Amino acid sequence: TTTSGEYLCEVIGEHPKFRKVVRKAHLHVFSESLHRPVISGVQETYRPLDVVSLNCTSANTQYLPSLSWLLNDRPAPPSYVVKYQDKRTVGLRFLARPDLFQEGVIRVTCATTLGSHHKRDTQVTLPNTDYLSAQEYYYNA
Repeated sequence: TTTSGEYLCEVIGEHPKFRKVVRKAHLHVFSESLHRPVISGVQETYRPLDVVSLNCTSANTQYLPSLSWLLNDRPAPPSYVVKYQDKRTVGLRFLARPDLFQEGVIRVTCATTLGSHHKRDTQVTLPNTDYLSAQEYYYNA
């Protein structure tokens, strides 16, 4: 917005020395709060070796936050991340390897960040069809 810019702070000491200290810094003012990102493309269940193809989109319109993916609370490998022309959306595409399922699910998180202090995220779980079937069998037996 128009209030963003370089700001100056000046402090002058008292008598007898009248020391003066001046500091300046750039201040970004945003009139829109950081929104949670929206994850799309999630299927109801997944089997091992299914292709997972998701998109994460920023809901912010006045500025462009940074988007990133986590798989089971770890940064997604760069080879899984799909960059688009539209910088408000980033994709994630990978095979649902059996080792990615932890207790029957893969936890996928999309985080949106603005600077070093503002972060919001959205998490989804991708359930393993085979794990759910085994659990249902166990509880009904």
